[in-house]
Amino acid sequence: MRLLYLYPSSAKAELERVLSGESPSDRLYGLVELRQRSHVVDIADSRFDGRFGQLVKRLRRYSFNICDKETLGRLGHYDAVVVKDDFSPLISLACRRVGTKLVYLDSIFRLPTDRARQNLLRWNILHADAVVGYSRSQIEEWTDRLRVPPGRMTPLPYTIDLAFYQPYVRLSHPSNSYVLSVGRDPGRDFGTLLDAMDGLNIQLKLVTRPYLLSNVQAGRTWVQVLDHLSYPELFELYAGASVVVVPLKAGTTYASGIRATLEALALARPVIATNSPVLQEYCAEGRGVSYVPPQDCMALRHRILDFFQYPDLRRDVASAGHALVNEAYGMNRFTTKFEALLEDVLR
Repeated sequence: MRLLYLYPSSAKAELERVLSGESPSDRLYGLVELRQRSHVVDIADSRFDGRFGQLVKRLRRYSFNICDKETLGRLGHYDAVVVKDDFSPLISLACRRVGTKLVYLDSIFRLPTDRARQNLLRWNILHADAVVGYSRSQIEEWTDRLRVPPGRMTPLPYTIDLAFYQPYVRLSHPSNSYVLSVGRDPGRDFGTLLDAMDGLNIQLKLVTRPYLLSNVQAGRTWVQVLDHLSYPELFELYAGASVVVVPLKAGTTYASGIRATLEALALARPVIATNSPVLQEYCAEGRGVSYVPPQDCMALRHRILDFFQYPDLRRDVASAGHALVNEAYGMNRFTTKFEALLEDVLR
């Protein structure tokens, strides 16, 4: 197969980091693994260059995914185009005109409430050859609310580059060290986490963007906020944590918290997460994850105390999760399924 990947930002530098071992291959969503299987897979980065690139970046903030003339001219030279993230009427029309198959990958996020934007999403889904999402429950929601025929969107589980994590795995568990929470998603509910930990005399380390905290950190000296960490620095934080918490806002139905959860399990750390339909698809209760209701401060507080007071619970939950992620959520599994989907599309 000859494939052209369009990412939401320039990806060639990320490819260099992956090839040099500085980043996990999952950051490129199958490109590296498909190349290893002898497919021709190229990156279209020219739309981010020069003055046009600034326009592309600016319009993406408003959910407009546009394309430069050079990239449009390349579409007809490939069997299929894979667009990561944003739907694009321009790319959809261009691919249909030149007869190139079009696959949208990981483009299913929070469903907009605006009817016009919903209609535009529906149009793109109906005019694509395949739309891949990371959650069955979210695909069902979109299918129902956008009035899309069943089967137009395909669920494939999100996976990670397990080999990248393996050198950092520590099966031993620190005793009553600190709670770690990682995430830059606006769907994170750090307010409930901070309220739950007030007065516990337990340190909390947050790896996030400071603006997501909305002043909830004020006066809490037991909280440390970190950002822009290297992978070794991040993995050291995981290694020192007694438990990882993935707090989500009530009503979160999109794939929020998946990466943080799988990352923690790959590094053999137990997870407490807000119960969401997406996370339940990936991990059952006790298989690496213990769930609490959304915005339930006291339930989260008691669950954190349980993990700190009972080391055997920490070890058993983490061990089950580590086995699960190695069994079901490695990049080879994603690549095999995605490769089969692309071959079906081309047939």
